[in-house]
Amino acid sequence: MQTATDSALVAQARRGSADAFGLLVERYQSAVYNVCYRLMAERRDAEDMTQETFIRAYQRLHLYDPTRPFGPWIKRVAANICYNAFNQRPNEPLQLDEERDVTPHDNPAQL
Repeated sequence: MQTATDSALVAQARRGSADAFGLLVERYQSAVYNVCYRLMAERRDAEDMTQETFIRAYQRLHLYDPTRPFGPWIKRVAANICYNAFNQRPNEPLQLDEERDVTPHDNPAQL
């Protein structure tokens, strides 16, 4: 049995084949999850962003250029979704070690 190319699956998905898009999801879900996990650093967030990536890709499949490889495109979609998620998070102030109150008793080097 011959495996369908990404281009063929995209063409079928554009014509409405959910099965073809499902095969693309199966083919790229690990790669997309890895991108999301590296950027989000939390398993649950990475899972959410992976799901959002495939939803967004399906909705915007008409924007994909079939003369280019699908893998880098879907990974770029994932990265953009993760970056957008970062931008929508409320800013949490970072507390640096130097900002914590340290008494001389806590740090004998300061005595």
